[in-house]
Amino acid sequence: MHNKSQSKLSEIEFFKKAIENSSEYDVLTNEYLIYLKTTLLSKILPNKIPGFTDKKFKVLEAGCGTGTFSELFLEVNPNLKIIGIDIVPEMINSANTKNIPNYRAILGDLEDNSLFNSGYLDIILCPFILHHFPCLDKVFSNFAKWLKADGFIILLEPNGSNPVRRLSDLVRHFIQFVFPHGTKFIINHGLATPNETSHSVNTYKKFLQKGNYRILFLDTKYFRPEDNKRTFSPQGKVISIMGKLRQILYKIFNYLPSPYRGNSIVIIAIRE
Repeated sequence: MHNKSQSKLSEIEFFKKAIENSSEYDVLTNEYLIYLKTTLLSKILPNKIPGFTDKKFKVLEAGCGTGTFSELFLEVNPNLKIIGIDIVPEMINSANTKNIPNYRAILGDLEDNSLFNSGYLDIILCPFILHHFPCLDKVFSNFAKWLKADGFIILLEPNGSNPVRRLSDLVRHFIQFVFPHGTKFIINHGLATPNETSHSVNTYKKFLQKGNYRILFLDTKYFRPEDNKRTFSPQGKVISIMGKLRQILYKIFNYLPSPYRGNSIVIIAIRE
């Protein structure tokens, strides 16, 4: 586990640049979108969360971006009351411009304990946000406060247990700290923010156990990349070659047992 604090300014600058490049910042590939619609939202979540398709649950979309995941959730259950939280004003503006029924996005920091009263939320959705925190202590502490007993948490994250992900991080850190302007190179090519940390499956399990959660579902899956919607500047030949090599390695390591296979984690847990 890491004790490094999150650089808020780095996150804001990175995603401000991303939203300036495209009004709809979306990390979902077609394959992942199909999985969400046909498997996670239509089969797994209704089976694990009673009333998921009809109850008026209060939901937090943590690190909401432009509200992509909330739109999908509301397609399944229009009765959900969803609040999106993000620290990037441009993301909040983009999300609210959509005028999604039963949804509003507000500016806020997930490390701010005062965002919600104790036991206010029924469901917390974390769509690819937790790896933007080098240290998860404050965030999970707040989740435990905000989520009511018998509430649910849904984690959708990169799989930090995968050896390929670990290797990619080592290469990125090597570029950042060895080469002049390495961090600027990483950011300008839309590859990562300095905060990004590949947390392992065991790390998430430890935090959930500490918060008195019981895991209802855990899976690691491999999703093929498409044109990287995160990228907002030309990749260059070297970055392109590195990306192709990484995908070859992902396919090879996909034969490993869970939690080491797959580039994505899906965890559903209930707070007891």
